[in-house]
Order: sequence, then C-alpha cells, then structure tokens
Amino acid sequence: MANLSNKAMRLMRPMLAALLLCSCTAACAEDQSEDRMRNLENRASLLGLRVYQFSVDNPELAQSLDARQLVRKALETEPEKLAPFGGLVVLGKTSGVILVCTQDGKVALFEDAVCTKNPDDPFVKDRQRPCDFMLEPKALCPATQ
Repeated sequence: MANLSNKAMRLMRPMLAALLLCSCTAACAEDQSEDRMRNLENRASLLGLRVYQFSVDNPELAQSLDARQLVRKALETEPEKLAPFGGLVVLGKTSGVILVCTQDGKVALFEDAVCTKNPDDPFVKDRQRPCDFMLEPKALCPATQ
C-alpha cells in the first residue's frame, strides 16, 4: 500500500506543479516589480546549479536540447522550482548561465551565472535589451568550462 501511495505522489507531483505554475502564470506574467525580480534573481542561482549539474551528468542529452528545454529537463523532478518564474521565459546554458526574459521572449530581464555570488546582469526597470545570452561563461566561470 505504501508503494502505491509513493507512486501516486510521484505521478501527482508534476500535475500539482503544473497547476501551481498555471495559477501563477496569469497573476505573475505582467509583474516585473523590482521586489519580484530581486526574488527571482536569488532563485536563478539554484536553477543555474541544477542546469549545470544536469549537463555534467548528461552531457550528450544536454547538448541536444535548446536553452528552454534544457531548463525544463534539468528541473523535471523539481517543477516547483520553476513555479515562481511563471509567465516568464527561462533559458539556460550547460555552463549554468540562466537568462530570464519577458513572457513574449523579446526582452531580457536579468542574466546570472551559477559560479558567481551576485547576479551578473541584474534587473533594470524599463530595460530594452534583447532576450539573448550576453554573459561569457568562459570569462566568468573558467572552472565550469
């Protein structure tokens, strides 16, 4: 009976996370307040760590995924870690760099490399930088290359 319960919980976990993500998506999509962005900047380090570790453990698979798929695959067992980013585009590189962009994927909100303490390209209100990776991981994180 305990095995059934554990199996049921494993099956329900992604559904519950998706429900949480959907409920947050509508409310969070337009929220680009400085408080929310600072909170997400702090959380991005954990995402970067998960992406980097996934890439080390699964190098061929990681290389075959695009930046959005890489984040989703690296966090597929912990979808709740992505829930606070609901309504935003979250991209990752195998080096552990995370780029967070507006819902339409046109404007970069902030970018962070896992190997540094503070956000490397922090949120700036009313910025118009394209949603493209700008950080050079080789310069920032030589040990992860």
